[in-house]
Amino acid sequence: MGFIINTFEIWRSIALIDYDFFLKDAVEEGTVLVVSIDRLLWMRVSAMEVEKYKKDLDLMKEYYYRNYRNQCYLRNIV
Repeated sequence: MGFIINTFEIWRSIALIDYDFFLKDAVEEGTVLVVSIDRLLWMRVSAMEVEKYKKDLDLMKEYYYRNYRNQCYLRNIV
């Protein structure tokens, strides 16, 4: 169950997963909650048959590899 206002959608569940699942570790931004990164990744992985979601996941993966890999270790193994 949900509703749509113009292009904005709000649903009670996503893929039959209850709203409370997505509240865990959500970040409050003013009057809205932003889903946590682990829940976002879970949603993307659960819908890999959608090409855009594959690309989104690749972008997130590359961001984390580029910014959080142990660069000192990587320099020493080459």
